[in-house]
Amino acid sequence: MNKLTALIIDDEPEILEVVVDQLESSGFNLLVLQASSFDEASKLIHQADIVISDINMPGKDKLETLLQTVNKPTARITGYDEVTGPCIIHKPFQIDEFESVIKLIIEQSRAA
Repeated sequence: MNKLTALIIDDEPEILEVVVDQLESSGFNLLVLQASSFDEASKLIHQADIVISDINMPGKDKLETLLQTVNKPTARITGYDEVTGPCIIHKPFQIDEFESVIKLIIEQSRAA
């Protein structure tokens, strides 16, 4: 199977690093791109098969529009417990939740 490309979008460098580390330690075979702003994300998003994005960051309205426009399987990262859904990853990360959400969006990408 071909290696998928994941775009991680978060304005906090520490979170970007944690997500990359977690993807690697969980054994996901992904090429990883990183963006810390809407402008960076808009340049890289068309190279991605899946997206892992923070919900609350500067330019979030533009980012939401971009994510809806490109229609890629997307996991969302949040620190808000009240945000729920099948593709939500809560901070601080729980390994089981993280892995199950990533597996879900990988499956969605391969089914598309």
